[in-house]
Amino acid sequence: MGRLRRQFGFWRSLGRMQLSDLMTPEIVFGVLIGVGLAISLGSVDKPTGRQGVAGDYLVITGALLGIVFAGFALVIALMSDDYLRWLEDVESGVIGFLSPFMVSVGLQVATLIGAVLYSATADHMPGTAEKWFFGVISVLFFTAALDVVALARSVLMHGVARARGLKVRDLEAARGRDRLAR
Repeated sequence: MGRLRRQFGFWRSLGRMQLSDLMTPEIVFGVLIGVGLAISLGSVDKPTGRQGVAGDYLVITGALLGIVFAGFALVIALMSDDYLRWLEDVESGVIGFLSPFMVSVGLQVATLIGAVLYSATADHMPGTAEKWFFGVISVLFFTAALDVVALARSVLMHGVARARGLKVRDLEAARGRDRLAR
């Protein structure tokens, strides 16, 4: 029962994310690039050309998903006990730190599934539906690819916070030694 409660708490905390949390420059540019590519390829290319691009999305996104998931596992494994305690004291907590990884993984998985479905069904769709479907997976692909930059920025900021926390701890330890020396 405790495990179920913890899992529910995790999903509820992801539900606290707001649309404004997703309005990063990377996501906005991902949407713009995806829409631009879909419009340009929709008007000048044939479905086989778009299917080739969707195949490229599969290869790139699969590799990206592996890298992000490995990074996610590595970040969790390398968190010190002190840093975990510090994160728990912050309002967003550990979930707030890890939720960008979940968003990134979710975008990448959606891109993979969309590209597989597109590749399997593009020949059997009406022209307009095929172009729209390609547009959706293009937006997903570029958003997922550029979201990795936002993820890296988040990890960088936590690294800076961790370094500052160590500096404060070192200063407190030095102050404590000075008091004992007196």
